[in-house]
Amino acid sequence: MDLKRVTIGYYNEKVSTGIIEQGYTVCKFERIEVADILCVVDKFAVDIDDFDKRYEIIERDEYGRIISDIKLNKMYALEMRDANESAKRVYKKRIKEYKKLNHKV
Repeated sequence: MDLKRVTIGYYNEKVSTGIIEQGYTVCKFERIEVADILCVVDKFAVDIDDFDKRYEIIERDEYGRIISDIKLNKMYALEMRDANESAKRVYKKRIKEYKKLNHKV
């Protein structure tokens, strides 16, 4: 479980590229970015300020291609980057609160 800076958004308008790889058609999606927020990353990306907001994490292969099933106009965690150390110190209490709520021993 980590604190990360996450780009939240959705995909819209699927466009087929005409390329077929391993029996699957390669498609491109129009990507709409909505926000860039701090999240606790566990099985989902959970907004650090509102634990009720959960975003499914997009799975990618070694080439950066999406391998998850995508639903159009559904909010996803599109990209994740490490949060800086000052943000980790500021939100340390919230991270402990999240662990207590979701990982009861």
